[in-house]
Amino acid sequence: MSQKILNPKQIETATVQVTCGNKSGTTFFVVTEGDKQILLTSEHNLPEGQPVKLYLNDEEVEAEILERISDRDVAILELKNQSATIIPGLPLKKIEIPYNENWETYGFPTQRVNSGGRYTGNVSRTNEGTKWDVDLECEQYSNIKQFDGLSGAPLVMNGHVVGVIGYDTVGTLGATSISSITEILNKHHIIVTIDKGHSIPDSIESDISDTTPNEEVLQKINDVVAAQIDGSYFLVSGSPGSGKTTIAAQFKFEDGNHIISDRFFVKVPESEEIPTQIRATPDFL
Repeated sequence: MSQKILNPKQIETATVQVTCGNKSGTTFFVVTEGDKQILLTSEHNLPEGQPVKLYLNDEEVEAEILERISDRDVAILELKNQSATIIPGLPLKKIEIPYNENWETYGFPTQRVNSGGRYTGNVSRTNEGTKWDVDLECEQYSNIKQFDGLSGAPLVMNGHVVGVIGYDTVGTLGATSISSITEILNKHHIIVTIDKGHSIPDSIESDISDTTPNEEVLQKINDVVAAQIDGSYFLVSGSPGSGKTTIAAQFKFEDGNHIISDRFFVKVPESEEIPTQIRATPDFL
């Protein structure tokens, strides 16, 4: 079963302060395949040749660097010794981050290094060619003089960590998306859920995987849609088992100016007592 962050307290519990030499930042535990306690943070929090220390429940513990992802300013840490207290990790998800999406985090900027703080905002834009690929508007930006120390905090959207916050980019915050480092994370047995976006549900995809598309019908639908696309609704009807669901799952527009924004499938529970033949009649509807 897919894990999900249900309340901000989970983020707070999994997020701790990290120090290395004269640097101080934020790091957070992540969900892994085994019982190892692994964390993510920003690489620039970790000067070379200095011990890495975390603060768990007022206790100082040491961590080692498993890998530096320098081109993305992310580092993977692991506790040197198993902590007596197992801290639940946060679930990671690989998604295409949308503009204006709300986000939240918890971290330790230098002004709140002793207690930490919660921060929120929305996505400003996504970038290419920089270490960070997400720009974030922060609602609390004007209230914090210096965001040093927040680097390494989890970027949380809709119950999953989708990035690592790393930079104050003067007016916005910069973050590295999980999608840009997924392969490296998987190498260290860190679990990353992949967002299927507007994909077909697994149960339906399995049913149609060995089904040959009815090209004639699909072509006719394309022709009708192309001729009457302006402000029209289209209803595909047919008797139960005639292939309506398969057509809906396999249909693609030929015209590049038309897109499928989403697909929705409603499946009747197997425990349903009323036969499909009756439910499909106009009187029943």
